[in-house]
Amino acid sequence: MKDALKKKGMFVKKLSNQGEFFRKRWEKEFASALSASQKKKIYMDQFLWHAFSYEKLPCLQGEQAIQAFEQQIKNDCYLLFEHDERVLQLSKCKHLTTRRSASDEEAQRRPGKAKPNGGVISGSAHVSDLFVFKLD
Repeated sequence: MKDALKKKGMFVKKLSNQGEFFRKRWEKEFASALSASQKKKIYMDQFLWHAFSYEKLPCLQGEQAIQAFEQQIKNDCYLLFEHDERVLQLSKCKHLTTRRSASDEEAQRRPGKAKPNGGVISGSAHVSDLFVFKLD
């Protein structure tokens, strides 16, 4: 993944053993309005996105969410994974997109070429099954 992002002109810095720290930071930044009891009821300890899928916090969905992400100025951001200690700090990430390129689709069809759970990073640096966020 790191090499594919670098090929797109992004600067990538791996932050070792920082997953828990950044997930807590994400939770503080985006889900601080939820009480500990609410977080427990929606199993947010298992998946951070439950804050949105259980409709406890407002969010954009579908094409509206994709368009909003695509329109964001993405100079610097972090990639963190739901159940992993890996965190990637990205700079110059204007090519980070939700869209899959034709080469991504082809990689998905070839056994052994795609990342598990659809997490393909190539073509136009498509990202899935992980969180991307900016902190000011």
